[in-house]
Amino acid sequence: MYSSLSVVCASIGRSSLVPLVFTLLRASCVDQVIIVLPPNVDPPNLLLDLCRRSRLVQIENSYTKGQVNQRVYGVRLAKSPYIMFIDDDITIQASVVDSLFSRLLECSSPSAVAPSIQQFYGQSNTIRQSPNLFLRAVCLIDRFFTPIGPRLPYSFSYFHHPSSYSKLTMVPSVWLAGGCVMMPSVLAPFESYYCFPGKAYAEDLYLSSQLLDSGASLYLATDLFCFTPCDESGRGFNLDLFVRQAVHRLSRPMSFAQVSYSLLSFPIHLLVSLSIVIILKLLRPRSANGSFRH
Repeated sequence: MYSSLSVVCASIGRSSLVPLVFTLLRASCVDQVIIVLPPNVDPPNLLLDLCRRSRLVQIENSYTKGQVNQRVYGVRLAKSPYIMFIDDDITIQASVVDSLFSRLLECSSPSAVAPSIQQFYGQSNTIRQSPNLFLRAVCLIDRFFTPIGPRLPYSFSYFHHPSSYSKLTMVPSVWLAGGCVMMPSVLAPFESYYCFPGKAYAEDLYLSSQLLDSGASLYLATDLFCFTPCDESGRGFNLDLFVRQAVHRLSRPMSFAQVSYSLLSFPIHLLVSLSIVIILKLLRPRSANGSFRH
């Protein structure tokens, strides 16, 4: 496979950045790794050593802090015809990077592709986070109440699996998680696509919308996986992210029927899902010391 992929990693200097760069360099499709740090942030010494040993790695400081600003800064330095955005806390195999790139090259029209993201606890990516009760209920109800699933093939969960009945490994979607995504460089943003100050919450929704507006198709590779640590401070269902997903779903309707359906189904999703969770919690047996059994 001819190497023609530039990887842009907007980082705050996490220790996980070093093993990630080692992995990226083992992927045959990667010919440039651009690490973009915030202004006045020094890179780890191990990363500096790696940069000195490999001509493919370069470390830069952006003019303005913020994940989106750092990504845009890296895009302007990219030399390859294809670009990959990846977060510095992502764990991914080199073979997955190559496979995802092959999928991107096979797309008949300008497209962006992303692997499925799994969360894990601890240090091992073999220990994945199982969906909580609320999230499982939302996905279950979404299957029963969504007559337009193939046209909007994703569930409400942030780390999503498509709620489509299709067995395709490359599933069309209306948004891709920004932690790991590939696209042609002509589609990559050269200007900031996030208009709010501070932490870029749900920036991937804005990026996905921009890609769709440019005429690109979005595909989720359901059989290719990368991993990210579970945020212990944000366990359980995140209502803020649910609302952002809901607004995004409404903002990109294909028909008036979809808007009407979404407006009616959201409260149904919430009420039914909450009821299921409450019932399951009441029915769950307790151990002798009063704690829930696992």
